[in-house]
Amino acid sequence: MMEQPTELLKQELLNRARDRCECTRSGCPDHKRGVRCPNELLSVWKPEGEDWHIHLITPAIMGGKYTKSNCKLLCVRCYPEGDSYRDRS
Repeated sequence: MMEQPTELLKQELLNRARDRCECTRSGCPDHKRGVRCPNELLSVWKPEGEDWHIHLITPAIMGGKYTKSNCKLLCVRCYPEGDSYRDRS
């Protein structure tokens, strides 16, 4: 069974993100590379997939864990580009 993020980690990530998507990649629809995405995340945690995703920079299949340093909160518009995040962040 795949590890899941804890509620404490979710809250720490949301606090770090200040309720905003953490993506800075080019190729995402709402911003340019190096400029943080302007999309806001909801402070209330909904089931993943509705308006935000926890993206593992190093994927679980490669040994990545749900830690604050290995996670970024991405909005649903940036998440599809997240697969290559670790290659271009």
